This record gives sequence, structure tokens and C-alpha cells, in this order.
Amino acid sequence: MKFTKTLFTIFIFIGVFIVAGSAGECHAKEYKYINIATASMGGTFYPLGGGMADVLSKNLNELLGYRVSASIQATGGSAENIRLVHRGRAELALANGSSAYEGYHGVGVYEKTGKQDVAAIFAVYPSPVQLATLDSTKDIQGVMDIKGKKIAVGPPGSGTENDVRNIIDALNIDYDDFDQAFLSFGEMSMSLRDNVIDAAFHTAGLPVASLVDLSTTRKIRLIEFSKQELEKIFDTFPYYFEFEIPADTYRGVSTPVRTIQTPVVLICHPEMPEDVVYKITKTLYENRKRLVEVHSSAKWIKKDFMNNSPIPFHPGAEKYLKEIGVLE
Repeated sequence: MKFTKTLFTIFIFIGVFIVAGSAGECHAKEYKYINIATASMGGTFYPLGGGMADVLSKNLNELLGYRVSASIQATGGSAENIRLVHRGRAELALANGSSAYEGYHGVGVYEKTGKQDVAAIFAVYPSPVQLATLDSTKDIQGVMDIKGKKIAVGPPGSGTENDVRNIIDALNIDYDDFDQAFLSFGEMSMSLRDNVIDAAFHTAGLPVASLVDLSTTRKIRLIEFSKQELEKIFDTFPYYFEFEIPADTYRGVSTPVRTIQTPVVLICHPEMPEDVVYKITKTLYENRKRLVEVHSSAKWIKKDFMNNSPIPFHPGAEKYLKEIGVLE
């Protein structure tokens, strides 16, 4: 009888050990690979996402207790990234605040598909709309002059394209009023250089690498929004704010340019474990100097900007942001 009880106890102990070990392995497998959705090369998302992946791969394992391998995925941009996170195809993603807001509320381009399950980790940097043309293109002096021209609007499903749709909607411009070219930032610069297109919209952090390259071989201009145009946009969409692109951001553009911006937000799925998101937030914030070395837009990862999210924060991120004084 005593032997039977002892044997039963041993079996119970082994069973608990196996179950606990399996649960631990499952948790490790689920998040030992972290995919970060970015955008096409030539913008800001791609290099900055690469910097985040490097930081997480080198530092997150110390907090989680197992080796983490983070990598980036080139995508069409913000609108696609929202869907990737919602569907569990990406653990993290960078997204323009305009796309994040529309996805979270199920409006705009998400009206047919419905509300997307996304949560904010923190606001990363302001992403201004930059409408660029060659200085030799004299018949485009304002935003309304895009009518009848060939205009690049970003890849299909990108945050840039979504912003273009919102801008023209607020300004009563029809999408059929101009010829759209769905190009990546790199393709935009080449097309501007070769006079294939007349102008190109970019929603990205400063400076946009492809525009920097273009400005070294061609004289470019950035088109400014008028005060009246800004008022119409702000009255229609609550997630845009005025922004001034500093002089000399690009070679030959020697005066500030008035435009709009939407904050870029690092997002995840709301069901991602709280402790994992907490440690991701902590790791990225404590290694922000490394991110600035990758792209200067990361200089905005600071306490007085990180709370500028148009959607609710994930509980894990919220916990850490409260600890460092970003949130109350």
C-alpha cells in the first residue's frame, strides 16, 4: 500500500513537470521569433524597424529568459501592417497614426473589413506629409495643382496612400482628377529624376533617404499647404497636426515648409502577453540611443512625445510608460 502511494506520488510529480515544461516551451516558441512589419526600402520604417530588431535580438533575451530572434518584413506600409498585426502575421509593426486610428475604429479603408485588433506600444516620431517635385516643374506650386498631373501616392495599402486619400477628400479633390502612380519611395525618386511623374507624396520621418539621394542630383521643391487647406484637413480628421519641415532638411530646400503630420506608432496585438510587451517597451526605450544611430527620427523617442498615440496603449506598455513618467 505504501509502495503504491509512493509510486502514485512519483507519477503525479512527473506529470506536473512535463506539463509545466511543455507550457514553458510553448511560451518560448511563441515569442522567441518576433517579426516586425515595416514598409518598402527608401523610407523610415525599414531602417528603423531593422534597428529595433537588432536591439531586441541582442537585449530582450536577458529579460525574457530565452533567446529571441527579431527580424523585419518589408511590406506595403501602415495600412497593410495594421492587418498583419490583426491577423497575427506580425508581432510588432510600425504604422502611421492615421492608419492606426482608422483600423482601431474600423473606419476609412477598414470600413468593409471592420475593427482591427491593434494596441499601441508608444508613439515613435512625427511623420510629416512631404509632397515633392522637381524645381523645374513650374506648374505645381500648391497642393491643388496636382489635378491633371501624374502623382505618386505610395504603394497600394500604404500609410502614404491612405493619407493622400484623406487629404484629397478634405480638399474636395477626386481621385480621378489626377493620374495615380503606386510606387515605393525609391521608385518615386527615380521616377521624379527621370520626369516619369510630376510629383510624389511621402509620409515618413525626416529625412526620407530617397529624397536625400534625389536632392544630391536634382534640385527639388517641397509643396507647402496653405492655412485654409490645413484647417479643412484638421476639421475632417482628428489625427493630423500642423508640422514645419525645417529648412535644409534636403539639399536646396532652404526655407521651412508648412505641412501636416501624423505620429508613427509602434503597435502589437492587444492579446500579446503583458509581461512580453512590458519588456519589449523597456528594452527599446533603454536602447533608444542605438536607434538614433540607425535613423535620426528615433530622437523623438522621449518622454514628452511617446504618449502621442491616437489609439489605446497595450497594458504592458502602459505599465512601463507609467513607471518612467510618460503616462500618469
